[in-house]
Amino acid sequence: MRKKVLFSGCFLGVILILLAFLTFFFVQAQKEESQTSSVMATSSAINTRSSQETEVLLEGQVGWLKVDGTDIDDAVMQAEDNDYYLRRNEYGKDDIWGCFFMDYDCTAASQNIIIYGHSLDDNPNDKRFSQLKRLSDPEFATQHHTIELNYNGETLCYEVVSAGTANISETTAMISNPSADQMNEVIDGALKRSDVPFEMASLIDRSSRILTLVTCTSNSSERYIVTAVLVAKK
Repeated sequence: MRKKVLFSGCFLGVILILLAFLTFFFVQAQKEESQTSSVMATSSAINTRSSQETEVLLEGQVGWLKVDGTDIDDAVMQAEDNDYYLRRNEYGKDDIWGCFFMDYDCTAASQNIIIYGHSLDDNPNDKRFSQLKRLSDPEFATQHHTIELNYNGETLCYEVVSAGTANISETTAMISNPSADQMNEVIDGALKRSDVPFEMASLIDRSSRILTLVTCTSNSSERYIVTAVLVAKK
């Protein structure tokens, strides 16, 4: 009789231990599944961070710029002057490469939206706006000539009409709301400086809404300027 009781007690103990192990592994599996789902959701959110975003993610962010055929696919900032983001990244941290930033004078109503970015040398494969210089290669420019700017709740679609260098004394291209005469100067200057005869250059006239991307070159007396004309809104 005692043996039966002892055997029953041992059997019950084994069952309880097995149940405890099963419960432990079930709880651990649930935790791992929850963590995996969280990581996947975070990864998905990062991977979908693109020019289609409509929400302002960072303090000072006003838009998102994407240039076809380049790695330029990032936030556009704006401050009360054009000095703040000159050597600060989009997080406001000191950074020699700075970030992409819109001219302080630009608004959604501006005829000419101007965005600046750094290019520390003339290597078209370097960071930031260095890659704009690929547009001076005729073969590249034939295949890649579109720009998208997500701004003020709209996706603005542009066609490049000019890409080339200009003397720093030529400041008309950086006027956000040019007069009719100034706009004629902007157009003439853009078409003359372009290293490539873009197919869509015929679209631009003094009533056009344009995008101007500006960066530096290895020559301190010159800037590299890309001019694009607005062709659609999404």
